[in-house]
Amino acid sequence: MVSVGEKVPYFELPDQQGYPWSLSGELEVGPVVLVFYRGDWCAYCNGQLASYARRFAEFERRGARVAGVSVDPPDDNARLVGKLRLPFPLLSDPRGELLRRLRLWDERAGVAKPSVLVLDRSGEVRYLYSGSDFADRPRDEDVFTALKGMDASIERITGGPEIVVSATVARESSVRPNKVRRVGSFGTQSFQGGGQLPGDASRLPQSPGGHRQIRARGGLRLRTCSSLCRRPGTPPPRRARSRRRRGAP
Repeated sequence: MVSVGEKVPYFELPDQQGYPWSLSGELEVGPVVLVFYRGDWCAYCNGQLASYARRFAEFERRGARVAGVSVDPPDDNARLVGKLRLPFPLLSDPRGELLRRLRLWDERAGVAKPSVLVLDRSGEVRYLYSGSDFADRPRDEDVFTALKGMDASIERITGGPEIVVSATVARESSVRPNKVRRVGSFGTQSFQGGGQLPGDASRLPQSPGGHRQIRARGGLRLRTCSSLCRRPGTPPPRRARSRRRRGAP
């Protein structure tokens, strides 16, 4: 995979609205944080992106530009931005060209390896975290520490992008895995298998409110609906019926 000290090739990918997002253009403004995630169907990815959204002001104070990257097409990214209210763009690398170039491609799953890159103004990797599995994410504080002392002044960068993807290509040729979407109290949850979340959440203890807590290695806590955590074939829990007093309308 890409290593610290290595320069990332300039690229241009469409964001969730289909507008081109250029790495060289963003580096003119400040350092860049690239968040490579598996897809909108991954609960751990949702939690990580939501965590960065809550702390977005801290990225801004450090002059950093943030962007998420996956194989999902722009329309899927637009829905995820709206659901999580993300203040930063999600970019589409529909065929995994950039992911393969950076050696952050999970060949078996056909998606990105969960990774975070912090780039300085020259496009050099100053921080890299690549998860060992789908739940392994860096601590937020480690990412902020990597941004300390980086130059946030504006400078001009020359040279065109080596990787260019148009919005049309992103919409029509994405290699995004076909995942089953389910709707729960945490919003739209998607996972493979239809009955269990990654990490076998059905084995986790259930809280009094009917939800289970999943803690990722990076310290993220995700709240999932008990209906998503039930094993296949298990009947849903009964709801308590309210009793009316006699003579009440």
